[in-house]
Amino acid sequence: MAPRGSYIDATGKTAKLGIRITVARVNLTIAKVRSLFHSGSLCALRRAKPVTLHMKKIRKRDAKPPKKKAGPHLSKGTVIVTGASKGIGAVSHKSKHLSSAESRLQSLGIQLPSAPTPFGSYVEVVESGRLLFLSGMLPVIDHKPAYVGKIGKDLDSQTGRDAARVTAIAALSVARDYLGTLDRIKRVVRLGVFMVTADEFTGHPAVADGASDLLRDIFGKEKMAVRLVIGVANLPLGVPIELEVIFELEE
Repeated sequence: MAPRGSYIDATGKTAKLGIRITVARVNLTIAKVRSLFHSGSLCALRRAKPVTLHMKKIRKRDAKPPKKKAGPHLSKGTVIVTGASKGIGAVSHKSKHLSSAESRLQSLGIQLPSAPTPFGSYVEVVESGRLLFLSGMLPVIDHKPAYVGKIGKDLDSQTGRDAARVTAIAALSVARDYLGTLDRIKRVVRLGVFMVTADEFTGHPAVADGASDLLRDIFGKEKMAVRLVIGVANLPLGVPIELEVIFELEE
């Protein structure tokens, strides 16, 4: 085999040539090289483009362009929100949803009963300006007293709290029946709690919390009302609790 950078002439001798040919790379036999020279191919060989360069051109021409990674089709004006930006200035729909009174009522598992009807010549609710006034609410179910007796004598404090809670639920039923939804209520303005207790009983605030805590859980701590708690000798139908409630409405 001829050394790198040489060619074989017609006599079979090796001669130097400026064109660098490597027999191994061109993959030609000596017989093929001789046939090229016998046919006057010395000049042709000089004019011929190096095989290696020719092969490179073929490779470039035949090479397929790299496939682009498939991605989501985005129309003009589409904005992608990344995970990092979601936590900055983003409003969670879930948080917004749970901030409503109706959704909180549902999350607590409370199903409001039918609104109680009056026991006399009056109406249960009056709207004046942006205020909603409720008549005295009693712990009644199906127009009958759910609790009877004195707190601290016939009923313990926890039962008194339960009676206050039931009465607050009745107030919510009246408000929703009138407004159509509790979400129209902006805040609780005033809560008056009247209760019948034994003479020596002093746990009035804890009993009243049965109503206050429910209203706080429904409307939020920032919308809690001022409160008035009074012990009385007796109440209509012998019930231990009566509530006075005033709501402020959204504009």
